[in-house]
Amino acid sequence: MFKIRNLKIFLFGSFEHLDFGFVSDFDIRISDFLNNLFGSGNNGIGGKPMTKVKVAMDWLAACAGCEMSVLDMDEKLVELLDRIELTSTPITDLKHPPKEGVTVGIVSGTVNNTTNLEVVKEMRERCKILIAMGDCAVFGGIMTMRNFFDMNEALKRAYIETESTVEGILPSSEELCKPIKACPVNNVVKVDVYLPGCPPSPEAIHYVLSELLEGRIPVLSGENLKYD
Repeated sequence: MFKIRNLKIFLFGSFEHLDFGFVSDFDIRISDFLNNLFGSGNNGIGGKPMTKVKVAMDWLAACAGCEMSVLDMDEKLVELLDRIELTSTPITDLKHPPKEGVTVGIVSGTVNNTTNLEVVKEMRERCKILIAMGDCAVFGGIMTMRNFFDMNEALKRAYIETESTVEGILPSSEELCKPIKACPVNNVVKVDVYLPGCPPSPEAIHYVLSELLEGRIPVLSGENLKYD
């Protein structure tokens, strides 16, 4: 059992629990769960050589800042690739986590349209641990500003009334996704690890992945816990 105080990241919580504040005597039986997923340290499960942990990434309505932070890990990313396999990621333009599933799924961005709904539900179904990466995924981000306006008026402004648009029209193809009320990831599916930041720093991303690989709960604090 882990006895965790001053918990910064809640696992398996809803948004009402996401205050990154002090929690007295919060106990969670998670060490065995993580060790079974990742092995214990470098020795792997039961002392056997560790196989690479499969990790999938995808984005929703996002700016790619979080993915740039992943790349900005530089040499540390190369070191991680000795222990993880990136099965799919916007960085490589490989779509969809494999049907057989992955250990860790990472999503960035806001749930903003019907395609985003499909993407985040598929990731949740195909991963054991889901990380919401970045402020948009954790809190909803700048896209939620659209929620204060009528949807039709927002579309009209975007496609017809912008200063650079000439003879604009509203897209109407049935093949296109439909906009919905923008929301954070955990409004749609269960999130296991929250990694805020706009974007989160390369160091914070590396810390979270490294802690999971070692079979520990990542607890963000100090320089790793930022919202800007």
